[in-house]
Amino acid sequence: MLIKWNDPWTALQSEMHSLRDEMQKVFGGLLSSSSSRRHADDISAVRILEDQTGYTIEMAMPGIAKDAIELEVDTDNQLIIKAHRKRESEDVVLHRHERAFGDICHSFDLPNDVDREQIDAELRDGLLHVSVSKRPELQHRSIEVN
Repeated sequence: MLIKWNDPWTALQSEMHSLRDEMQKVFGGLLSSSSSRRHADDISAVRILEDQTGYTIEMAMPGIAKDAIELEVDTDNQLIIKAHRKRESEDVVLHRHERAFGDICHSFDLPNDVDREQIDAELRDGLLHVSVSKRPELQHRSIEVN
């Protein structure tokens, strides 16, 4: 007799994904992130900051060379960050492997106040820093009363 075993972790993971999707619908908007990955180990930690002049996206990219990272802004005003982490040499026997390899792709919906021409990126110590400037005419400014 075959008995179907329902893995409780699979059900929990499915519920967590549903909750994340619902939270995204409710809070959506500002620099929302979507990503496509082969498996959960490919997650590159992301931190998004905002100040009066713009946004900073920081993404963990350990072990990824600068020339393996691509950034682009598409016509839908999405910032797309792609990277490829190479697999270690096939000539060795791995006894334990906890680092993911392969393609990583994250996309961020940019708000309307960004200047698409003022986006800079720098890879430093395994952390990708992407600076996205706000358009000057939309930045907060103080007006002096005479």
